[in-house]
Amino acid sequence: MQEKISAQYKNEIDMAKAQRDYELKKAAYDIEVNTKRAESEMAYQLQVAKTKQSIESEKMQVQVVERAQQIMLQEQEITRKEKELEAKVKKPAEAERYRLEKLAEAER
Repeated sequence: MQEKISAQYKNEIDMAKAQRDYELKKAAYDIEVNTKRAESEMAYQLQVAKTKQSIESEKMQVQVVERAQQIMLQEQEITRKEKELEAKVKKPAEAERYRLEKLAEAER
């Protein structure tokens, strides 16, 4: 009878040790899983931030190119207006001055 009780206690002790070992291993595994999950989430957030930063950088680059094109178009428009002014005002004025000079020379 004593042996039966002793065997039962030993069995309960072994089961308690096994349960404790299981709980410790499970806790260690849970910590590892949670750590990996947190690292993964942080890596994802970092990648999201990098992607947003890259997109913003590209948007800024597009704006720089657009502004450069606007400046180029404005410069071309200025050149066109200068040529138009020369053709419509300066050249006729020079021609008229030349004509008047020749008339004045002819009258002398």
